[in-house]
Amino acid sequence: MLALLLSFVDWREGTTALASVPSAIVGAVIAIFAMQFAISAWKWWAAMRALNVSVPFAVLAKTYCIAYFFGTFLPTSVGGDVYRTYRASKHCSLLTAMSGVIMERVFGLIALILVGFFGMLWLLVSSAQISTATFATAVAVATGGYFVVPLGLLYALSVSSGWKRWLPHRLKPAVSKVAVLNSNRFRLVQLSGICLLYQMIAVLPFAFLFASVGESWHLAESAVGNAAGSLAALLPISLNGVGVTEGSFIGIASLLGVNYTAATVVSLLMRLLILPLVAAFGIMYMFDVKRRPTVSASSAQADVV
Repeated sequence: MLALLLSFVDWREGTTALASVPSAIVGAVIAIFAMQFAISAWKWWAAMRALNVSVPFAVLAKTYCIAYFFGTFLPTSVGGDVYRTYRASKHCSLLTAMSGVIMERVFGLIALILVGFFGMLWLLVSSAQISTATFATAVAVATGGYFVVPLGLLYALSVSSGWKRWLPHRLKPAVSKVAVLNSNRFRLVQLSGICLLYQMIAVLPFAFLFASVGESWHLAESAVGNAAGSLAALLPISLNGVGVTEGSFIGIASLLGVNYTAATVVSLLMRLLILPLVAAFGIMYMFDVKRRPTVSASSAQADVV
């Protein structure tokens, strides 16, 4: 896929674009990546807290970074989640650990789609297909639904019992998690807010790099392209979405009027600039001293429930 994408690149234009990227932009993008990993650990921490599991943030941050290192060499962008689940299960039950990872992923996925939707709406405003008033109304309704709908669904599941009969036997223990989450609605709102913050920050590196290679401030296009690329990376047909992510992003960006070569350069830079952090995470794993954590009182209580 990468070879196919590169075959359409204007190499003279691409070399000029690469040379035009200031070192300050490179440093800023790497710094934003590092911030995103911290926010990702925060998301996971919030999800575990919603399940009444108390794990030190530093532990989750370290585990998340190491999991990303493993995920770089595993199919799909969620390959490292197995490692996260395994390490988190040392603080709680396997079901709770798995629930925390799935929650963080699902809320993050919805936030990703929401930010991509915002970008698409702004493109419609820019092309005068909808008014700014319509844009503001749609953003307000979508954002409100993003925060409110999960709480309403959770409440409905907690007061209804009919759906429980249709669950497979192995999933019966998950019923107790619904009650726990329903009692921690504020923490779910917190998780939703952190996921939305993460996805909004995730758009900035694309926009910075677009500006540095001579393109205009393509913030909306970056939001749509990032959503498309991230969703494509979920398909189990590549290692961490390599090639698939870039192809989806470049294709969407080109359809939205972004120069093909510029989109390719930005997409590849996004992949390359994260490698120093991935290498650091690998070194972190090499020197990781594995001690069995002590299960906290709240974790034990959650597992009993």
